[in-house]
Amino acid sequence: MKTPATLITLLTTVLFLCAALPSFAAATLRSGSQPVDLPLKGRTIMIDPGHGGVDPGTSNQGFLEKDITLSIALKLKVDLERLGAKVIMTRDRDATVSLDERVDMTNALKPDIFVSVHVNASSDHGVAGVETYFFTPQSRPLASALFHALVSGLQCRARWIAYNNLHVIDHTRIPASLAEVGFLSNARERKLLVSDSYQQRIADALSRGIVDYFARPGGSPSGH
Repeated sequence: MKTPATLITLLTTVLFLCAALPSFAAATLRSGSQPVDLPLKGRTIMIDPGHGGVDPGTSNQGFLEKDITLSIALKLKVDLERLGAKVIMTRDRDATVSLDERVDMTNALKPDIFVSVHVNASSDHGVAGVETYFFTPQSRPLASALFHALVSGLQCRARWIAYNNLHVIDHTRIPASLAEVGFLSNARERKLLVSDSYQQRIADALSRGIVDYFARPGGSPSGH
């Protein structure tokens, strides 16, 4: 039996629309629409772009840590807000903010977690990879979630998750972690770190780590 031409046309149209839906959904999310699932709804997250203003952080071939961390943090803010979170930034421009001011702001506003974004450097230019740091036992799960998400998302060298009494994480009273997302002193990683697309990959990985942290077994409703 011959299939009517109109039926063939209809079936072709339906198949085309089904194939196009996933791409359309991804494009819609990237354009700024809220995803259907909001895993971070009700969460307040403090993002700390390392250094800033008179403090450039590490530098190499004219590239400054303070600029890279701010760019990553602003992308991370967009990611987290799309996932339902309220995001507070210790700085959202090239401004001087002391370590004490960052800590005081965090302790006063009492977000669920604090994440500080940094870029690393070494006298050994062959050193590369990511590291995350914590100070208190309550912060270790956050450092671990960020570390594993960065290694997976960036396909980079896994260095370590380590205890450290860095000022912004050892004076905050909430789960806090500092992430070193790559080495500006390493030629290959420097090329990546100054790339807008790689900075977005870092932001995406950090946001995935944050989602994983709150979804972990035994995670408390408040995140504390």
